[in-house]
Amino acid sequence: MQFTVNREHILKPLQSILGVVERKHTQPMLVNVKLAVKNQTLILTATDLEIELIAQIALGDQSTPEPGEIAVPARKFSDICRSLPENALVSFKVDTHESRVTVTSGKSRFLLSSMDAKDFPQIESHLGDHHITLLQGELNNLLRKAQFAMAQQDVRYFLNGMLFEVSHDLFRVVATDGHRLAMSSLEKHFDHAPDKQFIVPRKAIIELVRLIGTEDTQPIKITFGENHIRFEMSDYTFTSKLLEGKYPDYSRVIPPQGKNILKTQRELLKNALTRASILCNDQFRGVRIQLKPGSLHVTANNPEHEEASDEIEVHYNGKNLQMGFNAAYLLDAIQAGTGLDIEIAIEDAHSSALLLNPDDPHTLFVVMPIRL
Repeated sequence: MQFTVNREHILKPLQSILGVVERKHTQPMLVNVKLAVKNQTLILTATDLEIELIAQIALGDQSTPEPGEIAVPARKFSDICRSLPENALVSFKVDTHESRVTVTSGKSRFLLSSMDAKDFPQIESHLGDHHITLLQGELNNLLRKAQFAMAQQDVRYFLNGMLFEVSHDLFRVVATDGHRLAMSSLEKHFDHAPDKQFIVPRKAIIELVRLIGTEDTQPIKITFGENHIRFEMSDYTFTSKLLEGKYPDYSRVIPPQGKNILKTQRELLKNALTRASILCNDQFRGVRIQLKPGSLHVTANNPEHEEASDEIEVHYNGKNLQMGFNAAYLLDAIQAGTGLDIEIAIEDAHSSALLLNPDDPHTLFVVMPIRL
């Protein structure tokens, strides 16, 4: 097996798969990337047994590649390619008599250890016939609006991911960690969509956001299986196991849009919260919000008896309210939204805040209050 490829063509796919490769693993094979040459194409595969990423690179006319497959240390191979000059040609050759491969570029030469690709684990190839097709920009937009609300290492393991809700005319994503919730939807007709819910793990969502582009012109095919979900793009195929368990009924925690509605500029509110949170308690990140017609007053203090306060003018004609919130949770929701303005609906001092985006009626955020 041998091939030659331009450094710029292989570097991005190599860097993409590093997010999948485990730094340390009980199975030595999983710190490797599988390289396979077939039909003038170089195929890179990485997996941690939960997710799998496959990248394809057209080899072009730099050389006459010899087919075959081998597994080499992913990070070392990536570091080698990254260290080479721009547009350098990278030649790769397998030594059939030793368990090593030779990587050369100009006068640089490297000998890498290797493993038999036959032992490389593979996620099932056929997931079924249920699929939908979105534009990459559409999916990227949905995921970015909700990913901040996913739980991290929660004992309720089904919260350590994102809910995908699919029907014939709707694709919705929901994330919550029990203290806040993010939901964003896309109304679109799908011919082959199952009417189901799936929970995609946190790591898969994070890697997927890094991988997919923001351009609306590039399609992405999403195939739903019983235990896996697959995302197919022009040069990448990303597969992930699904989390088991039943996602909580998120509709029960979305408060009604009452009469107490605050309207203001997104940047104005973000800046006021950012300034006040400088002196809030580092553990709870709590800020006190006081609302009265025409103004919002935010205060924060900490165990060192330091205090910050800020006030902004807002459009608000509801009753006087005073409540506490985690400043980081509010800021995450504010920054995940779009548009110049933001609306916040609050029923009373003990209710969750419902954050709405006037320019995006299909996205909402919920932040629970805290006691101060």
